[in-house]
Amino acid sequence: MIRALTAPRSLSPAARRAIEEEAQAVFVPIPAFRGVAIKHRVGKLELSVAEAQAGAARSGFRTLGIEPEHLRHAETLPQSDHSDPFDHLIVAQALAEGLTLVTSDRALARHGADILLG
Repeated sequence: MIRALTAPRSLSPAARRAIEEEAQAVFVPIPAFRGVAIKHRVGKLELSVAEAQAGAARSGFRTLGIEPEHLRHAETLPQSDHSDPFDHLIVAQALAEGLTLVTSDRALARHGADILLG
């Protein structure tokens, strides 16, 4: 989501096409906004949560909240060497909702989610 808002040309052509063609079907999971908050707070990202939310809304993206079903999926995912609990939850959300996850992190594919490398 961060790259889609701040540097869309850095996305792969396939990821850009998917986002542009399906703007009303693009979801931004709440854990992604938490990642923005953490990176902004420690100075790794200029974009604030408010700016990310506004940019997502302008782009027609919808927020994907955390539902109990997402947590049930998260607890069934195998333990991995991937240390980011937010990414783990984002994968669970994609699996629970049947969504394709646009990411540059190939390691997330190990969990069985449909991945579009961005």
